[in-house]
Amino acid sequence: MNNYPESQRGLTFVSLIFIVGLIVCSVLLFLKLYPPYYGYFKVNTAVNSLSHESGIDKLSDREIKDHLLRRLQIDDVDEVIDKHIIIEKSVHGKTLKVAYEIRVPIVGNLDAVASFNKSADLEGR
Repeated sequence: MNNYPESQRGLTFVSLIFIVGLIVCSVLLFLKLYPPYYGYFKVNTAVNSLSHESGIDKLSDREIKDHLLRRLQIDDVDEVIDKHIIIEKSVHGKTLKVAYEIRVPIVGNLDAVASFNKSADLEGR
């Protein structure tokens, strides 16, 4: 005698809870990691626009840092501070580098560390 159904359909309650839990965890992780990446997008935009600004290569290193920090302050980026900005001499004149990392608490003592690095040559047309 065969007591098995001929075909099974759908999810069991346990597998449904597992899938919903996986989706919830993914959404929460996305919500935790979105702000640092959005801040990096703003840093990227500020560095690129600053690198194409006319006469920027003629300014002193301190003035270039102040220009960038002002733009980032307007864009509400608090992660980048003065020590994260490096200006070096290069073949094309000057190179602006912004390197920083952000530690985001996930749960308990588990953190996610995001490292960001952006560099651009200051053209100053």
